[in-house]
Amino acid sequence: MLEHDIPHQNRTRIYDVEPGEEGRALILTTSSKPAEYVTEVLSRPDIPLISGLKKSFDLPDFINPQNPEWGFGPVIQTDSDGEQIKWICNLPKYSRLTGYDWTIPRATSATLLATFMILGMVEDVSKEDKNQLLHIDLAISKEAGNGLIVTLGASFVPWLNSFPNEYFHEGIVETMKAAYDHLTGEPTNKDFFRALFRQPKWINLDCPGKGCGLDPESYNNESLDRGYRLLPHNVDTPYQQLTLLGGIAAIHAEARKAGY
Repeated sequence: MLEHDIPHQNRTRIYDVEPGEEGRALILTTSSKPAEYVTEVLSRPDIPLISGLKKSFDLPDFINPQNPEWGFGPVIQTDSDGEQIKWICNLPKYSRLTGYDWTIPRATSATLLATFMILGMVEDVSKEDKNQLLHIDLAISKEAGNGLIVTLGASFVPWLNSFPNEYFHEGIVETMKAAYDHLTGEPTNKDFFRALFRQPKWINLDCPGKGCGLDPESYNNESLDRGYRLLPHNVDTPYQQLTLLGGIAAIHAEARKAGY
């Protein structure tokens, strides 16, 4: 599983994640082998993971990834150029007609939860020229608490080291704000968002809520070349979860753009 070994050693790239236009989508990019594995697993009949999510959260029927649009709803659109497969997940837009109905946001979170879980099981892809920088795990709940755990790989640490101490990243803040405004249907004060880089390798992300954000599991400076986990705090709604995920996607895209 990616979350178990990438903090300690390099793994070839399985997938990338980046924000879509104006932060209103998440784009997963992978190659044929991981895509085929995810498609095969999620197309099996009567998968306990899928049936359990559907029953627990009263979700729409799951459309399998053999279709160009798939997930609980559907949620994800597939685009392929023959070598790279892009899964485009448009973030749900708040509707004043239905109010804060959690069904569609939960369908989005549940689809992403299943997708990232299966991607984390893919074995090495030998022809990749990049390493896997991070892995994402999601959880959803009817009560307050929508989990988002991000495991940062050892390959990611050199990029984190490149920032000065106490560096506030305005670009990542703008992506999270755009996502949150889209998800909730109303403009939000930018001061409620934070993307802070601290030496030697720490990231802190905040979004609107009561101390809502992602923070390092521990601040252990003894293993400076080792990756670590970002854990959620007071992530009560799917909107907050998807906003923070947009921030992680923006961070990942910046690192790839820098050549990592």
